[in-house]
Amino acid sequence: MYPHLIEVHSKTGTPATLNIDHIVGFCADHTGSVITTSGVKVEQDFCSETYDEVKQLIFEAGCIITKADPRLDTTHPLTMEDLKDMTGEPVWNSNNGEWYLVNCVDIYQFDEGEEGQIAVCLASKAFSELLYNVDHLKMFPLYRMKGETK
Repeated sequence: MYPHLIEVHSKTGTPATLNIDHIVGFCADHTGSVITTSGVKVEQDFCSETYDEVKQLIFEAGCIITKADPRLDTTHPLTMEDLKDMTGEPVWNSNNGEWYLVNCVDIYQFDEGEEGQIAVCLASKAFSELLYNVDHLKMFPLYRMKGETK
């Protein structure tokens, strides 16, 4: 939802800020911890904090506790009518915790022999597309940021 940052210190005391969404693992060595992060490449950062201190920093940043993004309007799920005018706008799927961009709203045929239904085509951060029909909106509601209603 929103970035979770922690500050750790190198063995020499130099501070570094890490986004915990990019931490793929951490372990202890005899002088501190080794934190493995992903990005363009996998890197290892050595820090002076102990394993338990790193674990507590991650916990306090809200990674383990599920917090709703206060900027989201989760009281008004979007309808197909709302989505018709939202091409190019971001929407939040609280069921899988992912942002999507509305590509288009059009008539789609989901199953062979079935009549076309109005559906929204959503693009994910992995550049894959997802079709959402009215039934999907009921099961997996989409939301927008507060103050963005038209």
